[in-house]
Amino acid sequence: MRVTEDEMQEAVKLALEGTHNVAEGAAAAAHAAAFKMRHELRGKKVVVAHSGHNIDRNTLRWALGMFDA
Repeated sequence: MRVTEDEMQEAVKLALEGTHNVAEGAAAAAHAAAFKMRHELRGKKVVVAHSGHNIDRNTLRWALGMFDA
């Protein structure tokens, strides 16, 4: 499954809002892929590996739409 940077950016926001955890690149990609497949996954048990919290302040601000990186 391929996801775009825009989808990963949105996934950082969704993970923060939904789980109260910060997602770095790898975790954001997993969240974005699951979100992209949400209709196919509906009603199924799904596990998303939320790895690490290795995201710098500027990348987080960019993902949250606070400024362009």
